[in-house]
Order: sequence, then structure tokens, then C-alpha cells
Amino acid sequence: MSCCDAEIVASTSCLLFLSLLILAFFLTCKYDVKRMIKFFAVKLGQGGFGAVYKGNLSNGGQVAVKMLKDVKGDGEEFMNEVASISRASHVNVVTLLRFCLEGSKRALIYEYMPNGSLERYVFISNLNSENTLSREKLFDIAIGIARGLEYLHRGCIESVISIGGERGTIGCIAPEVYSRQFGIVSRRSDVYSYGTMVLEMVGARDKNINADSESSSQELVRKMTVVGLRCIQVIPTDRPTMTRVVEMLEGSTSNLELPPKVLLG
Repeated sequence: MSCCDAEIVASTSCLLFLSLLILAFFLTCKYDVKRMIKFFAVKLGQGGFGAVYKGNLSNGGQVAVKMLKDVKGDGEEFMNEVASISRASHVNVVTLLRFCLEGSKRALIYEYMPNGSLERYVFISNLNSENTLSREKLFDIAIGIARGLEYLHRGCIESVISIGGERGTIGCIAPEVYSRQFGIVSRRSDVYSYGTMVLEMVGARDKNINADSESSSQELVRKMTVVGLRCIQVIPTDRPTMTRVVEMLEGSTSNLELPPKVLLG
């Protein structure tokens, strides 16, 4: 073995050891998770990946615990994704604090967001006079989420969907997740889910649209609608990247065109 090869092996070994130390620090056992969330006392939300509960750390800090549904496999892919997310640091990405992996039981422990889940402000069935947001605020949220996803795609993970074992809320998940005839699960699968969310945001806010609304607000609605429709194209390669999504949201509406209609055979 040459000197150069030895240095590469030594460097790789050090990085591997450091990664194991980081993962060991983040690891939490199943019983600790249940105790943390007081055995499922306060449920924050429910999705296709599993339920999210409010929890408390031993130091009094609050956390959000996502209990993933039972997933088959040895957990190697899950661990790889956790290692990637644990290195993420972005203003629009919630921080992963710890995780749990015991057999088929998996949990992700994030910092707690006091304003609650976005579904409170997006889905029509949850709307009331207390949690209705303006179009401008919804647009800011849409851009923030797009920037967070773009950051993850650019430097951390292949697909957010893969962390949940390719499961999610019906209607929000790309067709390739259910059938490989449309392609493989990838970053473009996240783009599809983002598009359905943006369209839901537009529909929720405009359930009772006012004809006298300012033109600037109408421009935001048009921009979100066009971007959303482009993101939910059936063929993954027809969808924009999250980098392109950010560019479209931050750019002028005059350059946006509706995507062609796609008919399924």
C-alpha cells in the first residue's frame, strides 16, 4: 500500500468514526421516546408517514416526535438519511435533535414549532376565523418551504420521501411512489408533493375569494397556481427542480406559462 493510499484509508476511518460518534449521540431508545411524549398524550398531527406527538426533554425543552409507521428492512437506508439530515442547517429546515431505531420502530425527534403544523392554515376543513392567513403570508411560507427543500436537495438527501419508507398522505404523493411505470422515487417526487401542497394553499385561501382583491394578491395566486401545476406533472422529468421552483416564485409572472395537459393512457 502506498503512502497516499494509507492516508486516504486513515482519513476515511476517521470520518467513519466521527459519524458513528455523532449518530450515537443522537440515538434514543424506544422507551425513552414513549416517556418523552408521555405515552402519546398530545398528538400534533397525522400523515401518511405516521403521527407526530408533542414531547418534553429531561431539561424541559419541548420537541416534536414523528413516530414513523412500521418499516421493513434493516434500517441502513434510514440511518444514511438520518446522518444526512443531522448535518442540515438552514433557516427553513426544522432541526433534527435525535432519532430512534429499534427493529421496525423508528422515530424522528425535531425541535418544537410553537405555531403548529401548516395543515392548520392550509386545509379547508381546518380553517376558521382564527387561523386564516393572507395570500401574502401563504406566499412567504411557500417560498420558505421551497428554499428549505432546495437546500436539502442540493447538499443533503436524494429524497425527503425516502425517509418515510416511500409512504405519505394520499393525494400528495407522486405516482412513481406507487407504480414504477412512472419512474423511480427521487427529488422530483418531493417536487410533486410540494406542488400539491401549494395548490392546496391557494384553494384554502381563496375559498371565499373577493372580487375586489388587490391585483398584487391576484398575481401571487396566479404564480402559486402555475408553479403548483408544473410541479404535479405525471412524468418526473417534466417537473422542475426545486432550484427552478424558487426561481419561478421569486421571478415575474409574465414569464410563467401553464404546463401542457397530460392524459394518462
